[in-house]
Amino acid sequence: MRISAKKALKAVALALGVSSLLVMFKVLNLMDHIGVYLQGNLFDEDVFRRSDLEVKEQIHFLKYEFTMAKDFMAEYGERMSNMGIGERCSAFFQYVDRKDPEWQFDYLPGDGYEKYVDNKYAFFEEEYRKLRDSRNDMQDGEADAISREDNITINKYFHERLQKTIDIENKMADTMTMTRIFNQCFVKNAQPPRDQSMQGTFETYSRKLFPYLTFTLPTFSRYNGTVVEDGFPNLENGFSLDHPTRKGEHMFDYMRTKNNGKGIVISASSRYSKEIVKLIRLLRAHNNRLPIQVVHKGDLSKRAIQRIKDAALSEMMPEKESAEDGQEMSNSAKKFIEASRKYGVTFPKQEIWFVDVQPTLFRNNRQTFTSYENKLLAYVFNSFEEILLMDADTVPLIAPIDFFSLDEYKEKSALFFRDRSLRDTSKFVETNFFSKLLPQPNSKIDPIFGVNTVTNHTLNNTFLTGYRHLQEAGVVVINKKKHFPSFLALLVLAAWREPVESSVWGDKEMYWLSLSMSGDEDYQFNKYQAASVGQLTSSNLKFYPGSQANEICSSHPGHMSNNGTLLWMNSGFSYCKKNSYMRDKSRFPFKNYDEKTLLDLYHYPLRIHHAIVPPTLPQLRSYDAPNDFRERYIREIWDGKPKDLDELDVEKTIESGEFQKLNPQKGWVKTPLCTNYQYCAYDMVFNMTGENDDTKGMLFQFDEEKTRWYNYIGSIWLTGKSNFYQ
Repeated sequence: MRISAKKALKAVALALGVSSLLVMFKVLNLMDHIGVYLQGNLFDEDVFRRSDLEVKEQIHFLKYEFTMAKDFMAEYGERMSNMGIGERCSAFFQYVDRKDPEWQFDYLPGDGYEKYVDNKYAFFEEEYRKLRDSRNDMQDGEADAISREDNITINKYFHERLQKTIDIENKMADTMTMTRIFNQCFVKNAQPPRDQSMQGTFETYSRKLFPYLTFTLPTFSRYNGTVVEDGFPNLENGFSLDHPTRKGEHMFDYMRTKNNGKGIVISASSRYSKEIVKLIRLLRAHNNRLPIQVVHKGDLSKRAIQRIKDAALSEMMPEKESAEDGQEMSNSAKKFIEASRKYGVTFPKQEIWFVDVQPTLFRNNRQTFTSYENKLLAYVFNSFEEILLMDADTVPLIAPIDFFSLDEYKEKSALFFRDRSLRDTSKFVETNFFSKLLPQPNSKIDPIFGVNTVTNHTLNNTFLTGYRHLQEAGVVVINKKKHFPSFLALLVLAAWREPVESSVWGDKEMYWLSLSMSGDEDYQFNKYQAASVGQLTSSNLKFYPGSQANEICSSHPGHMSNNGTLLWMNSGFSYCKKNSYMRDKSRFPFKNYDEKTLLDLYHYPLRIHHAIVPPTLPQLRSYDAPNDFRERYIREIWDGKPKDLDELDVEKTIESGEFQKLNPQKGWVKTPLCTNYQYCAYDMVFNMTGENDDTKGMLFQFDEEKTRWYNYIGSIWLTGKSNFYQ
């Protein structure tokens, strides 16, 4: 009877819509609650479900408050209104010194963090597995048996892990709160000179918050051997020997006030030098006049540095059509020069610098920043006021200087780009953790120091409401002077390990997060989510030939301006970033290509004629609702849809002819081609909210002149045209 009642309620709710479905979930949970306790079972899935909802309510970020806030307000609250910012700052740090004199940044606060606190069923399943594995000496039946005592022990352990996780989150949130207050007191509002007491506090808490920094600036080396060690090079209008020296200034004061000019920043190591060479050739093809700083941590070899210098300074287009020794220029080279002249490309030599950040980090802390975190060091420790940060495999398709003229940047002086709208989701506990690091709307401590609390601009973005990918960080455009406090918040975020590292993809989300965590929401994302760029697939070669949706399969996400201009793309200019011709040639659709066509595809640059931005995804969660009713509803719809090809055996499905009947169920479908880096994008998919219509994306078509320009740029990226003579 209980089961049929649940089915009836569900059918009625689905007929009436989402709001009724939420009511239905509450009723069913109540029925489950009664049924479970009548049975006397304390460890079944229904009880776990209620536990999950209770935990989400308990740990929800809106309930966080800085640990010392209550006592601090009790001691100083009434006097705060009569204090200036300097007096408030002095009172706060004196209070912290009294209450917790040993406080300092903790590198590994996340040890013991449990990501299954809001999924008790999964937690118990894992503990059951461990328990069974530990009983190897028992008979099979005995080993598999789980007693009530086992359940009680596991339940006790669960609550210990829950409390440990809450303590870790609160400790990390307290650290970010301390960083915000430090920024407000000493970086954003206070102008040197400070009085002796406040200067001492500034220096003390600089060391407490950033114990891995030596507070020595990086070494800046120009391509011609000029070295600047005591400050930033003056690159405001070309290089000037009259650079601003430090003269005893605190490093943060100097960095905030003496950064200068616009420039391009590239994080480097020897491993990526070939890609950097290709990028610099492209910058020259755009007639780039912005200075370039290649930032490394001592892991860029002399040979790699020389290759990069050669790419920046060698002759790329000769003046004569024959060499002095009589060698004639090849026909392809002549065509290349003709095209270069048509586009007004002069390949100017680049103002290139190499920035070694080793002096800035204590030797035993240099491994705190590895892999993608080196890029974050490059972002922070360059000398520019206005930064165009680029990955080594980024392909700019407009002139670098034009990024600073985009409307979003001019309005907010911080521009980020959207990633693909993949249906990859995150756990509630992950997004809730990051939300807890933000200045909360109901915070008592942040407003005292003038910190702006976050708004829906941050809280309603797709990352914090359940999807794993919001930002594509291959290009970041920002004014460092205006947003400098966020750069220090970024250092704090980057120096942590868990749960940060397993909750974000590399550095992707760190940039906007660090701004919002500083109380700075003056940033914008571009209008469109990432596009798939390339050529439309012909009907006979589509993965979904029976669908009306257009298809572009590509390993290159592209990024569009508001007016439909393709600004840049990721992953170089080859069809596949890693050549997988030998593996791919036997797979659909390439097994239907003739050999020359397929070889040309892998040999020549990507041909760009179109771009598809798939439909946007539905909101998965609401930031102010710790329950998961909406998410469960959306997931139920997804589970009821036909499987896409990336959920099936592609080759078997195609051979059986089943794919002829399919339609794409999501905007991005992964393929095994290009060593699993290729995605097919669709401009029309079945509606995500369960209605019987299609959700549409955007199809962009580039005119013939643009296509020729992309071909020209692609040829430079691929070959460099360093040898013009036969």
